[in-house]
Amino acid sequence: MSVKLWINRNKIYLSIYIGGKRWRESTGLTITTDKAQNKVVMDMAEVLRSKREVSLIAVSNGLSDPALTKITVLEYVKNAAAEKNKKHPLHKVVIWIEKISPTLKMDALTPTWFENFQQTLQRETELSPYTCENYACSLRTLFKKAVRDGVLVKDPTVGVKHIHCPESIKEFLMPEDIRKLAAEPIGGILGADVKKAFLFACCTGLRISDLKSLKWGGVSFEKKTLTKIQQKTKRAVYLPIKDEAIAFLHLLAEENPNRTDEDFIFPHVATTGTNMNQYLIEWGKRAGVRQKIGWHLARHTHATLLLESGADLYTVQKLLGHTKISTTAQYTQVTDRKKKEAIDLLPDYGIVGD
Repeated sequence: MSVKLWINRNKIYLSIYIGGKRWRESTGLTITTDKAQNKVVMDMAEVLRSKREVSLIAVSNGLSDPALTKITVLEYVKNAAAEKNKKHPLHKVVIWIEKISPTLKMDALTPTWFENFQQTLQRETELSPYTCENYACSLRTLFKKAVRDGVLVKDPTVGVKHIHCPESIKEFLMPEDIRKLAAEPIGGILGADVKKAFLFACCTGLRISDLKSLKWGGVSFEKKTLTKIQQKTKRAVYLPIKDEAIAFLHLLAEENPNRTDEDFIFPHVATTGTNMNQYLIEWGKRAGVRQKIGWHLARHTHATLLLESGADLYTVQKLLGHTKISTTAQYTQVTDRKKKEAIDLLPDYGIVGD
């Protein structure tokens, strides 16, 4: 184990190495052009380095970090949320903890407190059960990390039941719906790229984050495959893609004959800061599609139609890049056509006369 000072762009960090893992933590200190002041700053940095090293030694010996256990839950969650993007549920959790327990210390956390936290969320009529569970799960994950880091001795969420969420019906498009969308144009350069990306997602099941980062270097026309590092799971996925999707890529390639392996396949989708959902919603309405069009609908469509076509759950799991098969199982709703086919297999019972 080692804790060293590391300076980058005049900012001072702690470079920490434990058990084969290395990470850096900010000290909040900055180097200036004043040599005398820098000596004071470096002395302060060394004090912080020494304290952090002592706390990590304590943690490695099964002791909790006394400096961290005495901070409030609100401070701890705020610090964690600051490292996440603005859409992360921890930012919302901060607001609720400010309402419920703004002064509660980390070492005072109990399962009863966490259970009360969940119940408070559920009493809020504007929050759906799914949103409540999402907020609670983000806190569960953070407290588990706190145990691993030695901030907490025991996880206060252990034994507390998850918030019950009614099973949702996942919408998906039928092939005729996709054909309607393909025939309906979207105006503008970005709109045209949004349309191409969505239709390609229907053929491949890719998330919007993956569509944004998809580059020509990952395409093999000969093998009819895509090689992709998924943005969400960071796992390498090798996707065989249908002939129609390959033909679609050929058309896009012809539109960009000077492309390189590092060029984005959907460049305007990849680089825009515009919210593209409105393009999708209006496009779907004009095409006469019943469902509200969104990026994840394309993924639902791909998964459901794969299963409807006879693909087994394990294969669909691998194609979607899910780490757990339980995630894939959410897509196993059966369409009306499949239900009708199943019913038609039943023999006659003779309950109607000759």
